Amino acid sequence: MDRARAHVLLFTGHRVDDPGRGTPRFPPDKVEVARQEIGAAIDALLARHGKGLIGIAGAASGGDILFHEECHARGIETTVYLALPEKEYAEQSVDSAGAEWTRRYYALLKKTPVRVLDPSAADGTNETVWTRSNLWMLRDALANGSERVTLIALWDGKAGDGPGGTEHMVKEIERRGGEVVRIGAGTVFSD
Repeated sequence: MDRARAHVLLFTGHRVDDPGRGTPRFPPDKVEVARQEIGAAIDALLARHGKGLIGIAGAASGGDILFHEECHARGIETTVYLALPEKEYAEQSVDSAGAEWTRRYYALLKKTPVRVLDPSAADGTNETVWTRSNLWMLRDALANGSERVTLIALWDGKAGDGPGGTEHMVKEIERRGGEVVRIGAGTVFSD
């Protein structure tokens, strides 16, 4: 794949709820609905842009892993971007959702190119590693211009649990003129 000519599918989305989450957001019983919506969004972009697509996303339990799996099912190459080293990332963004998500995470890492955010990338501001990771993915996605990027956002439209989440990524790509395809409202996420 000629990456300079590719249309980039950048993904952001909520993690599946950990057991016992106080206020449900992305309940485990909505995972199949989310998978179908992610797949439908990818199919629509395939129809519009042809086979010249590549994907970029993290690998958190829930939306990220589903995105990579749905891209791979369609023959779309993806790259996993980890904000932290592999094991630490799993501890913070995967393991608490259960053993099946952890299994899928490590299976994904075995078959997909992985990039890990350089900890020295901190610029002295108070940005969290998650904010820096969003900006890193966004910078790489936008390398060939905003007209060659579509952000698929599995998002409830609300502020997240902390800085650097889905809302941040949506606002950053909109600020740079990129396209956003929002999914999950009213189906995965109750209003």
